[in-house]
Amino acid sequence: MDDNPDSIQKWIEKFIAQIPNAHTAVSYRSELKQFAPWVEPHMGSNLIEAVARMGYDEIEEYVAYRSAAVGEAAVAKAHGCLSSFFRFLGNEGMIRQNPWKLLEAVQAERRVYLVPSKERIRKRLERIQAPRDRAIHHLYYEGLTPSEVVALDVSSIGWDSATLVRPSDGQKLPLGPWAVDSLKAWRKERAALLVRMGYPPDCTPALFIGSRMKGIMNPKHQARLCVRSLDRISNECVRAWTPRLIRIACGVHMLEAGASVRIVAVQLGVQPVAVEHIEKMAKKGRYAIQ
Repeated sequence: MDDNPDSIQKWIEKFIAQIPNAHTAVSYRSELKQFAPWVEPHMGSNLIEAVARMGYDEIEEYVAYRSAAVGEAAVAKAHGCLSSFFRFLGNEGMIRQNPWKLLEAVQAERRVYLVPSKERIRKRLERIQAPRDRAIHHLYYEGLTPSEVVALDVSSIGWDSATLVRPSDGQKLPLGPWAVDSLKAWRKERAALLVRMGYPPDCTPALFIGSRMKGIMNPKHQARLCVRSLDRISNECVRAWTPRLIRIACGVHMLEAGASVRIVAVQLGVQPVAVEHIEKMAKKGRYAIQ
């Protein structure tokens, strides 16, 4: 197909090349990879003239084909992609009319993500009975990911200065009073747990350990919780509140309080563009604080 200058694939490459936004170009290329193979068996040719012969019936048939395989949002993306592709072909003089104009645009329902309020998060986390699990979720609200939480050592916490050194990049972060209180409560529980199991409190540097250390020959390497364990803990403690949702709530609340994009990006350990996206979503009402 690529060797023929009039092939659909060649025109797809021309169309992708003129898209200025790299993210949009990748998304459209992915969709058109589904469209090009579909045209040849249904229209009898892989040439661009086959696309020019497509009418309302063929367009409707393709939409039905995509709807059977993907969700409503993906169908809406397919509609936008192919409508732009046909408009491009029209501007190039390859087709006379755009049949996609005859098909009403498929509008995906705009989902609103409910972000818990600061007070609601506090009440929900305070209801977690286990000191370890409560401390873990308070750290999510400080902007840490599950992988960063499991990598924490006791020495990562500045117990007197209320700070934390993030394991992934060494960034020193301030800790809120909720997190400090829950971490101190867990430190006492951790020491008592190790003593009950017959280990000295400094036998492992890991801050978050499990309760199945008894009999382990090398607790320094075996005691640390894994990310899978944190997933199980979250399912038991807060159910629908994923670590990602709690981190997003942290970012949204900081922005609501007037923090700059740069400061929020440092707190969450992400690029400023990711925080700008959260800010834009909040302004559009896609993130609604409960």
